[in-house]
Amino acid sequence: MAKVIRLKTDTLTPSLRRAVRGVRNRRPILKAMADTTEQMAKRAFNVSSLRPKAWTPKKDGSPAKLFKTGSLKRSPRTTSVSNRRAFVGSDRGYAAIHQLGGVSRPMPARPYFPFDARGKPTPKLKRNLNTVVRKKLNRQIRKR
Repeated sequence: MAKVIRLKTDTLTPSLRRAVRGVRNRRPILKAMADTTEQMAKRAFNVSSLRPKAWTPKKDGSPAKLFKTGSLKRSPRTTSVSNRRAFVGSDRGYAAIHQLGGVSRPMPARPYFPFDARGKPTPKLKRNLNTVVRKKLNRQIRKR
């Protein structure tokens, strides 16, 4: 399962989007955005406010934790970065069913990647990405 972060989406504010257009090597910016997304996904297992929606409790009414061995919690990672996009995903085969829920095998969605059901970044991720991009751009300007 992988999510794509593209600079041409509405993730960035219009002023940051204009600033990024002038940058030739966007790879460091996209890498920082992917790393931020990855860290938010990992932290969502313990910090419920980072989740796109509340997790449905287990059948017995106890809170869902999605934690047996910790493998899923450790699995979010940046899988590739280019000058145009970055991919963040998981190598766990069962990651998608937890994020999106199951149809053929009924299971409620318990999303931990910071994207809503339509694949749009959560407001908190948007704010964090804008902050990261602003910092990266400021560093690039200072280096010139």
